[in-house]
Amino acid sequence: MLRLLASRWLLWLFLVLIFAGGAWAGYLYLHSLPPAQLENISAYLLALFKQAGSGEARTGELHRLITSNILFTLLIYLLGVTVIAVPVLLLLLFGRGFALGFTVGYLLEQYPKQGFLLAICAILPQHIFYLTGLFLAVGGAAYFSLVLTRRWFDSRQPVLPFWSGYSCLMLLVLGLNLLGGMAEVYVTPWCISLSSKLIL
Repeated sequence: MLRLLASRWLLWLFLVLIFAGGAWAGYLYLHSLPPAQLENISAYLLALFKQAGSGEARTGELHRLITSNILFTLLIYLLGVTVIAVPVLLLLLFGRGFALGFTVGYLLEQYPKQGFLLAICAILPQHIFYLTGLFLAVGGAAYFSLVLTRRWFDSRQPVLPFWSGYSCLMLLVLGLNLLGGMAEVYVTPWCISLSSKLIL
C-alpha cells in the first residue's frame, strides 16, 4: 500500500493543498476575532505556559490521549471502507490545518520575537507524528475507498490485497499517533517549560 501511495503524487499534492487551505483559513479567521476573545486566548496560553514551566505532571493525560488516538484511527479506518470516506476525510484534514494555522498565526503575531520558538516547542514534537499519520491515513483511506468504488462497477476488481495493505497501513498510523501522544505528554511540556521563560 505504501508503494502504491508513493506513486500517486497527484493525490499527495491534492492533500497538501487541502491542508494548506485549512491553515490559511485558520490564519485569516484569527484576524476576524474581536480583541476581547484574543485577550482570553492570551490569558489561557499564559496559564498553560506557567503550568508547563512549573513542571507539573499531567496525570492521566497519556491514557486519555492513547484512548482518543485509538478511537480516531479506528474512525478513519472505518471511513476508508465506506464510499463516503473521501469528503469526510478531506474535512478532517482541512480542520487540522485550520487549527494549526490559527495557533501558529496567533503565536507569531502575539509574540513577534519569541513566537516562532514557541510554535516549534508547543506544536512540532507531537505533530511530527500526528501529521505524518494523518496524511498516510487520509491518503490510504481515500485510495481504498476509490478501490471499493471501482469494485461497484467492475466485479473483477480485486479488493482483498488492497484491504490487507490498508489494514497494515492503519496499524502504522496507529503507532505514529501513539508516539505523537507520548511526545505531547512527555516532550512538549519540557520544551514549553524552556521557551516559556522568555515570556513569563
